[in-house]
Amino acid sequence: MIIAAALMLLPAISFAQSYEELCLRAMNQVEEGETATDVKAKRDAFNKGIAYAEEAIKLDPNKPDGYMWRCGNVGRECQTRSMMEQNSAVGKMLDDIATILDKLNCTEYAAAWHALAEIYFRHPFKSTDAAVNFTRKAITCIPKDENWLQTYTLLAEMLYDRNWSADKRSSAQKKDVEKYAKKYKSNFDKYAFFDGALGVDYICPWSGKTIGAMSDRDEARALVAYAKGIYEHTANKSEYDTKYFKMLNEMISGWK
Repeated sequence: MIIAAALMLLPAISFAQSYEELCLRAMNQVEEGETATDVKAKRDAFNKGIAYAEEAIKLDPNKPDGYMWRCGNVGRECQTRSMMEQNSAVGKMLDDIATILDKLNCTEYAAAWHALAEIYFRHPFKSTDAAVNFTRKAITCIPKDENWLQTYTLLAEMLYDRNWSADKRSSAQKKDVEKYAKKYKSNFDKYAFFDGALGVDYICPWSGKTIGAMSDRDEARALVAYAKGIYEHTANKSEYDTKYFKMLNEMISGWK
């Protein structure tokens, strides 16, 4: 695996490492924790990832990656704990995302928008409507040479679950055009209406139609077909590509 091979070239645990090395190690701890088979091993891996990320932040608090990998490890570590502890961790994750999107103004950072969308979609007190818009923003930030099947899958899941009609989507987007144009204190608030920034004439690449010309479930199915096409045309599929493609197929197996 590419990440594991790269890590073999890094020195043993030491806090006299570069920012990039520490972020790479923090990223690897997410994978190590996800593949661990018992709760203690998972927690140890994620907490180690948090420590690496925090050292990276100390080295350069003006770069986003350290905050992102701390957020990722915190989010996964909290999933091994009670609901009350999970709610506490959400606040820490939102703080890191806010640092990236607001304090550092890294509004083209796809991973932060994806993470924010996940929180708003999964957390019972958040908003699926905002989550949809955060995911649309994340998709516009995906690097051209990367797949990000997980983000297309996430948007498809949200839309299928929300199940709005084309008329309701069209009406909501027209209102969001006006809302997005207003001034807000944070990018969280502004980009909750991102489909307003896209505009009513925006054509979705996966469907060839405007947002208002499809129902949620029509777009969800178009997204799935689009994501499958990306996967099938990827020459050198990574382990992550295969993992997320499997998740996509598991998701749609329950669709009607």
